[in-house]
Amino acid sequence: MISLDTVESTIFSTLNEKQFRLETPSLNLDLTLEQIRELGNRRPDSPRDPFALSFRGKTGVRLPQGIYRLSHPELGSLEIFLTQNADGPKGSEFEAIFN
Repeated sequence: MISLDTVESTIFSTLNEKQFRLETPSLNLDLTLEQIRELGNRRPDSPRDPFALSFRGKTGVRLPQGIYRLSHPELGSLEIFLTQNADGPKGSEFEAIFN
């Protein structure tokens, strides 16, 4: 599992538009990494520059914000806090922010 203490946006750069698997006891869902956004410069006490990951899933999915395990064949697994931004005709949108 990837350590969130040191993860940086660059490890996701080759995975844009790739699918990640989210699994819970009641749901298996494929999420596509749609965007990696830099959010500015790091604070003096931070180990990295802040960034955000935007994911898209199928339409009609509703997930409460919380920590979810995502996995990818090249990257392995990581547990991240996801917030759902929308559920529309293009699919369900989720975001994870790393600061």
